[in-house]
Amino acid sequence: QNNSNILDLIATTTMPSGGTYRDSMGIYRPSTIDRNVKAKAVVVNDDNRNDSTTTTAPSSESLGAAGTRILSLWLSAPSDEWQKPVMGIKLNQIWSSVKYGK
Repeated sequence: QNNSNILDLIATTTMPSGGTYRDSMGIYRPSTIDRNVKAKAVVVNDDNRNDSTTTTAPSSESLGAAGTRILSLWLSAPSDEWQKPVMGIKLNQIWSSVKYGK
């Protein structure tokens, strides 16, 4: 029997954009861009491992794994893109179309 868990992650990352700007106090600061990242991670525990000694391929136990696999999918775009009427709708449609099927 397979047991799977799906985890939704949301994060905001700040990355340098390659320039500087002068703030209101006259200090030059590095320019940055914020990106919103949405991710889905699926953890699959496979309880039906093949532990036969006649297989030629190494089993998951012989590789040190306990039959657990992680599959992840990331969608990243600048924060302002998520807010735009057309692009925000498209990004959310893409994200909502991601499904995990057994």
